[in-house]
Amino acid sequence: MPARQKTARVKIRGQHWRIVVKKLPPRRVGKDYLSMHGECEYATRTIYLNPDFNPHRTLLHEVLHAALPDLEELTILQVEEALADSIAALARITQKKHD
Repeated sequence: MPARQKTARVKIRGQHWRIVVKKLPPRRVGKDYLSMHGECEYATRTIYLNPDFNPHRTLLHEVLHAALPDLEELTILQVEEALADSIAALARITQKKHD
């Protein structure tokens, strides 16, 4: 019997989306195959996170896609990086205050 998928439900810009953690197969792009960290499926409002990669970074990335579907991939990557770096910086400075 296969393991049950881990899922959660969140609201993004007024619509309910499902978050699913599951392994994703590589995607063919031209002659190459790219590892999929995650995927944002608009038709079913489902965000998939591959557990083989950083789920926090991937979640930030895919939620940005869900919330702002018109943004280009490069912009999504730049905002994801800024958010992840800011969260890490906040963790460092708040940890020092509690030590």
